Amino acid sequence: EVLDDTGVVRENGTVEAVQIKSAISERNPVSDRAVDLWKTLYNWLMAVMVDELQVENTKFRMFITVDKTGDIVSSFSEVENEEDAEKAWELARKKFYDENDAERDIKGAYATYVRTFFSSENRAKAIKIIKNFKLETCEQTYSETVREKLKTYIGHDDLFEVLYKGLLGWADTVVAECVENHKPIVVEWEVKV
Repeated sequence: EVLDDTGVVRENGTVEAVQIKSAISERNPVSDRAVDLWKTLYNWLMAVMVDELQVENTKFRMFITVDKTGDIVSSFSEVENEEDAEKAWELARKKFYDENDAERDIKGAYATYVRTFFSSENRAKAIKIIKNFKLETCEQTYSETVREKLKTYIGHDDLFEVLYKGLLGWADTVVAECVENHKPIVVEWEVKV
């Protein structure tokens, strides 16, 4: 958890900040008024504001372990360019503010997050976050999803099972050593193509 729940830093300088949310109940962590969604967007915005994350080269990913969505998060995830991102920000803002800029029932645990994300002084950075945002949902179990992702790198050959189990064991060892040594959990690896 150096950059986020999971962070990927590539040799070319691009970064992926991945926030992982689970929902073991009927709760939807990405509904339009979900605290989880707005806290994540707020935290990314704060990281951008203090230059912890460079908005130009960061991909913001939210991965949820259930197949759920919401109108706002879907519109953000479908954005393909900055113009789309501006429209998505404006449409989402209308759910919380009327045409006179008065709040529409912004209260509870997500109020500060929503107000900050939709403030005029944070508009430009929020739009860039939206432009680089994608929602990924898990339509199968988490283990099956990880397995499928690894297949895209390793392939489907006879050695997959051995490599898959070896990678899991190696990653487990690296994580345990980081924890034991009170260091941030960082798993470095290189893909040679």
